Amino acid sequence: MISSSRPGAAAILSDLPVRLAGLPLEAMLARSLSRHPGLLARLGWSEPRTVLVEPRDLPFAILIRCSREGAALRTVRKAGSGVAADADARIRGALPDLLALVGGGDDGDAQFFARRLAFDGDTEIVLA
Repeated sequence: MISSSRPGAAAILSDLPVRLAGLPLEAMLARSLSRHPGLLARLGWSEPRTVLVEPRDLPFAILIRCSREGAALRTVRKAGSGVAADADARIRGALPDLLALVGGGDDGDAQFFARRLAFDGDTEIVLA
């Protein structure tokens, strides 16, 4: 039997500069919004909201700012970045769990109650 020593997504992304690691995430966000043009309007927010997504197994976090008009994403270093204080809500979890949540392959409630995901801040934003 031949074993594969290919690194996982977390290992690959950890070695990239923060800005470069965010490029595929920005592309995914843009593609999702183009496929679902009414998504942001359905959130019903009158003011922009910011969500910080912190993969536990990566050295960076993902800051997403959403409004009815659009969404922007940027990757930031976790240590000393101070962005957590600027976020309305924060979601933490391992990268595979976060990807399963985004891809619809797992139930966020089940992940939360199994303690695979943690939320703080405005939970209404997280649920939306």
